[in-house]
Amino acid sequence: MLYEDGLAVWDALRGMEETFFLWNVVPLHPHPPGAPFSNRAHNAAERAAGEAILSALIGLLRPERIIAVGRDAERAAARVADSRAGPMPRSPRRVPRRTSCGASGTGP
Repeated sequence: MLYEDGLAVWDALRGMEETFFLWNVVPLHPHPPGAPFSNRAHNAAERAAGEAILSALIGLLRPERIIAVGRDAERAAARVADSRAGPMPRSPRRVPRRTSCGASGTGP
């Protein structure tokens, strides 16, 4: 089963003709020690490591646009944009969560 954010992402991407690249704020799955099939929130060190990798990927891939999924991703993309000396793509945009009735919102 997909999480709500995952459903919102695939709803937003469905039918896109552009090439896209998906990246998590934390590229590895954080979990408590000894419990790899569980989940926990990422910590500041993991988030900072993910942001460093994202910054390098932006430099390599030079995307035209960044779309952040969720508030953590929106904040991480903004921090990466603020820390980069070179040109950044259009402002990060967040894909809103799905509503309880299953409809998804649209971003600006």
